[in-house]
Amino acid sequence: MKLHIRRIEAEEISLFSELLLGVASWLEAKGQPLWAQDMLSPEALLRRNRLNEFYLAFLGEQPAACMVLQEQDEDFWPNDTGTDALYLHKLAVHRMFAGQGLSQSLIEYAKEEAKARGKRFLKLDTAAKNEKLNRLYQSYGFSYSGIVMYGVFEASLYQLDLTFLSPLS
Repeated sequence: MKLHIRRIEAEEISLFSELLLGVASWLEAKGQPLWAQDMLSPEALLRRNRLNEFYLAFLGEQPAACMVLQEQDEDFWPNDTGTDALYLHKLAVHRMFAGQGLSQSLIEYAKEEAKARGKRFLKLDTAAKNEKLNRLYQSYGFSYSGIVMYGVFEASLYQLDLTFLSPLS
């Protein structure tokens, strides 16, 4: 089946929320909590983001993965003052589709979206203590940019300079 990535429709916010809640529960059961579950309800997600920032990836009719793409991120990148970056958040893959390269497909989509919007960088944050996620983003070419505290959450910051990527990257 071919992967299809697109912005969600208003009535699909619950699908987005369910996918995130499933991944959050799985991570918590593994002893690697990433997102507070009370922040993943449709209402909580819409308090923090605009509807046009939510993306779902479908394999056939099945929601397989999701992400948020933001034009600004004052919480994790407070010193960014320009409009040269697109910020990636809430990247998650339904456990049924784990290991099929969907994370990389979503990152590739985000890179192309950033380029299409005239951005120089794709930036993200991840749990500083989650070595596997940190290695994953580094393997995709992201450069470590430091640590930031958001409340009690310690986040590693990563950025990918899109100006150095070949057209086939």
